[in-house]
Amino acid sequence: MCSVNSRNKMNIANLTNSLIKAIKKHKSILIFIKGSPDPDAIGSSFAFQAICSSLGVKSEIIALMELSLNQNKMIVSSLSIPVQFRQNLPDIDKYDAYAVLDHPSNYVREVGQLVCAVHLDHHAKSDDSVDAEFSFTEESINSLSSLIALIYREMNLNIDREYMRRIATSLYYGILTDTDMLSHATSIDSDALEYISAFSDIKLIESLVALPYSGETMTIIQKAIRSNIVYKNWIIAGVGYIDEENRDAIAITADYLLNNNDFSTSVVFAIIRKKDGSKFIDASLRTKLIMLDLNHFIHEITPNGGARKYKGAYQVDLDYFSKYADEEFLWNFVRSVTVSHIKHGRDTIKYLAVTDIFSRIGNRFSRIKSIFHQKDINQ
Repeated sequence: MCSVNSRNKMNIANLTNSLIKAIKKHKSILIFIKGSPDPDAIGSSFAFQAICSSLGVKSEIIALMELSLNQNKMIVSSLSIPVQFRQNLPDIDKYDAYAVLDHPSNYVREVGQLVCAVHLDHHAKSDDSVDAEFSFTEESINSLSSLIALIYREMNLNIDREYMRRIATSLYYGILTDTDMLSHATSIDSDALEYISAFSDIKLIESLVALPYSGETMTIIQKAIRSNIVYKNWIIAGVGYIDEENRDAIAITADYLLNNNDFSTSVVFAIIRKKDGSKFIDASLRTKLIMLDLNHFIHEITPNGGARKYKGAYQVDLDYFSKYADEEFLWNFVRSVTVSHIKHGRDTIKYLAVTDIFSRIGNRFSRIKSIFHQKDINQ
């Protein structure tokens, strides 16, 4: 496995050369978006497809989960990103390898015996990952789109200007969303933005950022405000059943609860109804605590999830229960068990009692400072 350091171009060069060698081994690659197709996964996959094309390798981007947020639908439609949203994979015999980007696990049950050519990510690697011909994970990068942008700069691809506008804009938006509008951006993210901003459609980015929440998302936020539980400076909210096309509202709600309250950590969870009738638990976690290892916290609950600094998520399949339990009973059971898991996990992290106190003091100091600042402006 390689490593990358934004201050060392030779490492980026080595990484790029190794990636090119892995891609050129194949004639056709399935680019599989695993899990929720968020802007970072979409932008990275779109840009990766262009790299494959430049090397004479055919590829298709396929996701088995549909888009949820209006912003994500807009970025795909406005930039004509060729993602195929399907219920099942097509005939995999036309591919000789697959790639997974922006997911801690590259294991894909649906691809059968296909070899994994490339696995690129910026989360802690999952235990259920399989061997890949080229695998690279760098947790210090807050957005995989940043790494892909630096690879583009290294390759200096001769791409049509309009095509490059679409690719750069998708990467730009991927960086913005995964760094929480640059609030958690690193020097690597800044370096990548500096490069791709010259090619990007900034007006489209501005319109995406300004797009309001959907009515469904606002309803879920309101439900979380009404039904939350506060436990040792953590806010925990179960919001019931959500259709699959609205699942991204869970992450937005977790962000909202954290950013609009004094709590150090927020957890929002729901039962997701899929179109085929199956169900699963989906939980999003957000924290202001730099010392909290959310990835470890999540993996103490389930291997089906992961995190990086400040944000994470996990999923738990419910097929075994959902076929025979009525919805009210199942939700009460899921809510009780999930809240117990979160409370137990919080109790086992001893040092958080101190860091939570400092977090509350810091938040209150910031509010007092902003009040005095506003008075100075008004005067």
